[in-house]
Amino acid sequence: MAAKAKAASAGGKKKKKGGKDGKMSAKKKKGQEVDEEATKLRKETLNRIKASYPIHCKKFLTEPIPSVVKRIDKSIQALEDIDKVLVSNYTLTPSDVWALYSTFESYSVLAAFYLWTSPVDARGLDALSKLIIRHPTVTTLHLIDCKITPPMATHIRNLVRESKTLTTLVLDHNGIGSAGAVEVFTGIRENTASPGLLKILSMKYCDIDARAADAISYTIAMNPGLTLLDLSGNFIGDEGLSAIAKSLATNTNLKNFNLSANNIQNRADENVGPISFMPTNSGRPGTNPAPAAVPRLPPKTSITILCNILATENTGLNFLDLSGNHVGVSGGEAILEMLKMRKPLVAAKKCEALQVEITERVREELYGDVCDLNDVMDELAKKNAKGAAKGKKGKKGK
Repeated sequence: MAAKAKAASAGGKKKKKGGKDGKMSAKKKKGQEVDEEATKLRKETLNRIKASYPIHCKKFLTEPIPSVVKRIDKSIQALEDIDKVLVSNYTLTPSDVWALYSTFESYSVLAAFYLWTSPVDARGLDALSKLIIRHPTVTTLHLIDCKITPPMATHIRNLVRESKTLTTLVLDHNGIGSAGAVEVFTGIRENTASPGLLKILSMKYCDIDARAADAISYTIAMNPGLTLLDLSGNFIGDEGLSAIAKSLATNTNLKNFNLSANNIQNRADENVGPISFMPTNSGRPGTNPAPAAVPRLPPKTSITILCNILATENTGLNFLDLSGNHVGVSGGEAILEMLKMRKPLVAAKKCEALQVEITERVREELYGDVCDLNDVMDELAKKNAKGAAKGKKGKKGK
């Protein structure tokens, strides 16, 4: 009897266990069915795109772009979504753009358009801007070396003003110039999204000089969205840096700012210049004694203006790249002193840790001291971030 009871008990347990397994199996089966349905839908969508693209090209009297066809075929083969469209070394016409738009207008997975070394004329750029404005999910646009000229920048202005989704814009290696840059930065300010929609802007080697500095400065000060700005390889110069630096006094959102290779030389402001007091007479008997000479004060330069602002707790900048600018020993020393002044503020968590890259064409010891302070800033940033994470965890526990 005992043996039978034990067997019955074991059988019951086995049955119960089997019930659990059955439940898990049903759940797993349901998950598989969902995955299969998603795969089926993805395949149908990709095949529809493959079929519709040449039809739209024919409608707009153009030929399919080989790289786009290749991307569609690759996605079908791998059963993966098309999250970006890349066109490289191809002259883009308005018809090409409208064919792309008609093909992908309702495709909600698409997030980026990359045009690299692909010349586009004014009409093509206008069509592309309208495509990005109308598309519901595109957040990234690269227009690298696309032969965009200053007059064509009005289309970029319209794009950044009207877009409801664009957060990253790369315009590197286009002769946009200062006039074009003013258009772009004005459009960023005109966007009504709050906070500012565009987060990342890169305009490397775009022939921008000090004439665009006021527009850049005003945008940094007034647009709360921009977190990364790369203007490397332009001609901002000392005059431009002085104007832009003032906007950093009220900025708390821009974290990464690249001004490398911008012809910044840290020259003294000709209207101010170095200040010194020299003896007014020789101190001969019968005359007033000559006053002692007062040491020369540092001249007012673009770097000292910048450093006076960055030494405070008002700016949220984390990284500033000034490499490739021959700021001289005086510029390097000013940056070093600024970092020393900022260090205790960072340690007290009153401001963000800041690292500054400078040219190696200064004294080796000075360059090493700046690098050492950058390392200290990096460690303080990690320490403060760790402390902040612990604080959040503690509050959540309460």
